[in-house]
Amino acid sequence: MSEQQPVYSPPAYTPPPRPHSAFAGLPGTVLTAGILWGVAGLLALIGPIASVVKANNESRLAAQAYMQADPITGQLYGNMDRVVGQMQAPWFGAVIFAGLIGLIGYVLVTIFVLRGSNVARLIATILSGMSIFLLLAMLILGVLPLLQILLTAAGAVLIWLPAPNAFFAAKRAAKPRPVYYQQPVPAQYPAPPASQGQ
Repeated sequence: MSEQQPVYSPPAYTPPPRPHSAFAGLPGTVLTAGILWGVAGLLALIGPIASVVKANNESRLAAQAYMQADPITGQLYGNMDRVVGQMQAPWFGAVIFAGLIGLIGYVLVTIFVLRGSNVARLIATILSGMSIFLLLAMLILGVLPLLQILLTAAGAVLIWLPAPNAFFAAKRAAKPRPVYYQQPVPAQYPAPPASQGQ
């Protein structure tokens, strides 16, 4: 008689625990709004730089056209173009600095919105409205401001849909509230005296 060997069965696979994610419970619309604002922030950096480069190239092309049409006027225009080019250098630095400030602003507001801050959501909505009006004035510069307007507006709309409203309400309810001193309430006040005239 031979003994049967027990059949080996490997233990069931259990996936390792996932580390706590900052995006846990985050609705897809809020994440999408964050991505749209991130892209709009990049456009806030790229757009002004592209417009300065475009203006500089147009100025050089105009100087070349004048040189070919009339050498004397073209020489004068070419010299003036060099002077204007030297004057544009500090402005180019200022434009890059302003673009970086815009990018940092978009990123900071987006981070706090993704963390569930209702105040950041209000600030993002207000800044989105302000940037849309500013960008409408810049539409003459090309397609980038229009794309930035669309991304910013879409992000502002997405964070006020029902799913994000529930997410922000849950985040607000989960925050610990500060405990303030409350004056103790006596168990029972004495009854008022009965009126004597009745």
